[in-house]
This record gives sequence, structure tokens and C-alpha cells, in this order.
Amino acid sequence: MRKRIVLPLLGLVLMLGGVTLSGCDKLNEVVSQLGLSNEDVVNGLRTALDSSANTSSLAASKLNGFLMNELIKIAAPPEVVDLKSALDNVAANPLADVAFMAVAKGRANSFLSNSMDDLVASINHAAEKGSEQAYPIFKKAITEMTITDGLKILQGGKTSATDYLREKTYKALVAAFAGPIRGVVESGEVSRLWKPVAEKYNKVGPLVSGKSLVGYTFTGPEHVNEDLSEYITEKAMDGLFKLVAQEEAAIRENPKKYASGIIQKVFGSLEAKAALK
Repeated sequence: MRKRIVLPLLGLVLMLGGVTLSGCDKLNEVVSQLGLSNEDVVNGLRTALDSSANTSSLAASKLNGFLMNELIKIAAPPEVVDLKSALDNVAANPLADVAFMAVAKGRANSFLSNSMDDLVASINHAAEKGSEQAYPIFKKAITEMTITDGLKILQGGKTSATDYLREKTYKALVAAFAGPIRGVVESGEVSRLWKPVAEKYNKVGPLVSGKSLVGYTFTGPEHVNEDLSEYITEKAMDGLFKLVAQEEAAIRENPKKYASGIIQKVFGSLEAKAALK
């Protein structure tokens, strides 16, 4: 019941945020007509944002929360994709492959023989593990929200609530995610599938990158990052805030749905209904 009441309140105050006669004065006037103080609105906003943040955190941290959600699924790092493409091109050219083997002491397809799908899956599972740390950090930022913060969110743009959380939590989230993600990377499939490849390739990359292999110029990089932890952490942040923004957009796009709920459940008087017209 608490969630059903609070979410309509968020829809109501977001709708009121679009009334711009005199900024905060007009907002205060409308809120006052509904019998609410600024503190009431901000407390409702805090609770609703808490619910949205919790929903987003749970969605990101559950098994396959990243992997099976195309909105936030993390792709292989560009350098991995570029290396695989370059190696595949060499492997498809027998003469170039022989020339590559003479320098690299191994055929092109031996460098990245593991499944890219397996690597991508392990990358996303690491992000899911890191996301377990998100909710307490969001909770702290929401609890510390001031009346001024709340009114700025109400009168801000379409992503003002998400922007607030990003501003207040990003550094703390990165710090909190880094340890668990690195732990998963170092002890799990990411390290097993990628680190030996990177270490092996980095010994020969400078020797073959940009070099002509019997008429074919090898396009692979000179060096690849052996540790993908930072990449995963960065992409986990992006995905988490996409989910938060999605929650915010759903409320902003259909505020009347939530407003009607709060009228029926909380503001049942004719006076309260008339104040919304």
C-alpha cells in the first residue's frame, strides 16, 4: 500500500513541476491548495526515488540482469572486437597467416580461440555483481536530499532526478563497484578467457601491428588492456543509470496515471480534485 501511494505522489509532483507561472512560488501555491507543505512533497519524492532506485538496483544485480537486458547489456570492449576482427582476417588469408605465424610463433586463430559470447557473458555477470553495492549509496543520497534539491528536481528537465542521483553518487558507486568487479574478474571467467590472450598478444603486437603480411596489412593494435575491470565498472555505471532514467521517464511520460491514484487514495475531497484543474 505504501508503494502504491508514494509512486502516485511522485507522478503528481512531477506534473506540478511543469507549472511555471512564478517558479517555486507557483509550485508552492498549487501544493498549498492540496494541503501539502514543501516538506511533504520532498519527503514523498524521497520515498518514491528510493523505490525507483531500489527497483533499478535489483534489476541490475539479479542473475542475467545485464546480460539479458539489451538496454544495458555490455558489449565486448572495442579493442577486443578490433583484435578479433584483425585476427579473423589473417586466419582467412593462408599466406598472411603463415607470415603472421613466422613473427608471432602462433597462428592467428590460436590467439583468440575462446568464444566471444562466453567472454561477453562473464563481463556482464561481473557488472551484475558490482551492482549489488548500488542501493545503499542511492539511499544515502536520497536521504540527504534537501527541499532545494527536491524543488530543482521537480522544475528540472526530463532527467533531473536521474541527474541528481548521478551527481551525488557517481564517485561513491565507482569506488564501491570496483572491488567486487575486480574480484569477479580476477577469480572468474573474464580472467580465464581474456588475460592469457592479452598477455600472449602483447608480446607480439608491436611486431605485427601495421605490418604488411604478404600484401595484407595487419590492423590489430600494438597493445591491449590485460585488465578489463575498469571497462566493466564504467559500463556498469552507464547501465545502472539507464535503468534509473527509464524509471523516471515512465513516471514523467504518464503522470496523470499516478496523479489520479493519489486523488482517489489520499486527496479524496472535492476541493483537492478541484485544485488540480
